Amino acid sequence: MQKTDTAIAKRADTPPVPKDIKGLLEHETTQGQLASVMPEDAKPERLLRLALSALRQTPGLLKCTPASFFGSLIGACALGLEVNTPAGEAYLVPFKVKGKPTCTLIVGYRGLSKLAYQHEKVVSIARHAVKANDVFRIAYGTEETIVHEPKTGDRGPTIGAYAVVKLANGGSISKYMPLDEINSHRPSHWESTPWGDKNEHVVDEMRTKTVLKSILKDTPSTANARRAVTIDE
Repeated sequence: MQKTDTAIAKRADTPPVPKDIKGLLEHETTQGQLASVMPEDAKPERLLRLALSALRQTPGLLKCTPASFFGSLIGACALGLEVNTPAGEAYLVPFKVKGKPTCTLIVGYRGLSKLAYQHEKVVSIARHAVKANDVFRIAYGTEETIVHEPKTGDRGPTIGAYAVVKLANGGSISKYMPLDEINSHRPSHWESTPWGDKNEHVVDEMRTKTVLKSILKDTPSTANARRAVTIDE
C-alpha cells in the first residue's frame, strides 16, 4: 500500500471527535485533515459546502456512521473529485451494511473520465449506450471496428454499452459489453445507488462507466485513475 493510501486509511479510521456528521463537518480539525490529502489547487472549504449540500439533498446520509461518511469524503478529496453535484464526478450514497447505515463513495463516469484524461497518453474517451433499435456492428480482428448509428425516435431499451479510448500513439482500446455482463458488475446494494435511479439516462451513465472501468485496467493511467477504478467495486 502506498503512503497516500495508508494516510487515507488512517484518517478514515480515526475521524474527528464529534459523533454526528454535522458536528464532524463543523469540527476545527476536519478542514485540515481534508486539505492534507487534496490536490494543491483544490479548496477544502468548497468540499465541506458540497458535503453539507449532500446532507440536505440526501437526508439518509445523516443516519450513516460518521466514520464511513468521513472516509468517503476523504476518498473523494484524495481523488480531487467533487461530490453530489450536477457534474456527476462522485456521489456519497447511504446504504446498509449488516443493518447499519453506511456511507459509500461512488465515482461517476465523469469523475472517472476526468482522472483518465490526466494521463498524457490518453487523447480522447468516448462511451455510449446501445439501444435495441440502433444499428450496431462490431468486428474483431487485427483492427477492431465499431459501427453505431443511433435510431432517430424510439431507440428502445438498452442492450449494452461500449467505450473507446484513443491514445497519443495513434492506437485505441475499445470494448463492448452486453447488458447482462454489465449488470453482473453492479454492487450488491445497487438499488440505493445511481444504478437504481428512475432516470434511464443516469443508469446508462453507470453502464458506460462500467465498460470504461474495464478498459482503464488495460490503459495507461495515473495512480488516482487506478484507485478510482477499484474504489466502488
